[in-house]
Amino acid sequence: MAARRVAAELGERVGETAGYQVRFEEIAGPKTRLRFMTEGVLTRKLLSDPSLRNVATSFSTNFTSGTWMRPGARATVPIAAHNPAGSAPVVMSATMDARQSPASLATAR
Repeated sequence: MAARRVAAELGERVGETAGYQVRFEEIAGPKTRLRFMTEGVLTRKLLSDPSLRNVATSFSTNFTSGTWMRPGARATVPIAAHNPAGSAPVVMSATMDARQSPASLATAR
């Protein structure tokens, strides 16, 4: 799990700087700055707070052309649009052609 790896590299326990959240389990605290979560958890957060006010940056990995159709993937755009610090979403893909990505990803800022 990514949170364990990051915590180990920082010499900390999971839930300090790096935590995670999956369905029915959350290991995070008031000092957590990096939270790994499933797309389902992100979608649930998006439904309760569409602008994701407490999120500075969203990293989406394994993004594909089909990913854009899922609600969790669409969370990357509101983060950039409503973040006063101006942080942009980060989308990573080994297979997606950026020239064919949805225009809203390219113009999110």
